Order: sequence, then C-alpha cells, then structure tokens
Amino acid sequence: MTMITPSYLGETIEYSSLHACRSTLEDPTDFIVLGYLGMQPATPGRTLVAQIGTIYYFLFFLAMPIYSKIDKTKPVPERVTK
Repeated sequence: MTMITPSYLGETIEYSSLHACRSTLEDPTDFIVLGYLGMQPATPGRTLVAQIGTIYYFLFFLAMPIYSKIDKTKPVPERVTK
C-alpha cells in the first residue's frame, strides 16, 4: 500500500500497520478541525464536535498498545537492517 506522503515518511509508512497509515491522514485533519473549533465562539454544536474530535484523537494513543499487537506489518528489508 503506497500513500502520498513526504519522502521521510514514505518508507516508514510502507512497512507500518493499517492503523498507523490511516492515522497519518486522520490525525492532522482532526488536529486542524479542533484548532479551528477552538478559535470559534462556543455553541452547543461546535462543543459537541470538539468533544467527539478530542475523544477520537486521544483514543488513537490509548488504543496503540492493543492494535500494535494485533496488526501485522511487512518485514523490514535487509538493506535497512544492515
């Protein structure tokens, strides 16, 4: 699975799990939305979206030990391990 990423992330993501690849795109989006909502006047709807976004953002890190054990990654090539 090849994704459009900055060159320093390209090979790292190629050998990462599906959750790690997905978070590469979702976490910055969530971060930008939360930053935008933080600059706007509070309304019940914006507050709810911000709370859901915050929970989603931190659940990724809390669940990391669980999905890291479950997901399979590609083996690291010999050229990297030498």
